Amino acid sequence: RLSNALLAEAQAAFAQASSAKDKVKDKTKDKAKDKAKDKNKAKDKAEDETKQAQFAQIDAQLTHALLANPANAEAFILKGRIAALQNDPAEARRFIDLGLNIQPDHLEAILWAGQAALALDDRPDAEKRLKRLVKLCGTCDAQKQLQKAMTLSAAKKVAAKTQIDKTPIDKTQAKKNKPKP
Repeated sequence: RLSNALLAEAQAAFAQASSAKDKVKDKTKDKAKDKAKDKNKAKDKAEDETKQAQFAQIDAQLTHALLANPANAEAFILKGRIAALQNDPAEARRFIDLGLNIQPDHLEAILWAGQAALALDDRPDAEKRLKRLVKLCGTCDAQKQLQKAMTLSAAKKVAAKTQIDKTPIDKTQAKKNKPKP
């Protein structure tokens, strides 16, 4: 009987030790995952800083080109594209529109201006740009891309509204707002 009791204690101790060992393994794995995430974040940050530096250099070159030739539509349009890539759709649309004033039939510029309008939640302007593309090129790639962006934008709005509609209501607030018979 004594040996069975000792055996049971030993098994329990082994199970505890095994469980502790598994917990250490799990913590080690979690730490490794966290390190990998941190490493990826650092890598992403470095890549972003490199891109921003490149954008700044290109932007300076385009500014120089515009000083040399203020009627350079392509320079305005490219400055707008850089602004869009830097998540500044208002500035993007402003520069692209300056380029379009000089070269009104630039298909990519019309597309990019439409995308910037969508980013600014200006659907009427995006629709105007889409109509312009249809008039200029029918169903060309630029028209198809803007049409797709507009469809996605509308779908995102519907999804967001649906999400808002599903937001739980505070029951105490609902009782207060409930009409009395």
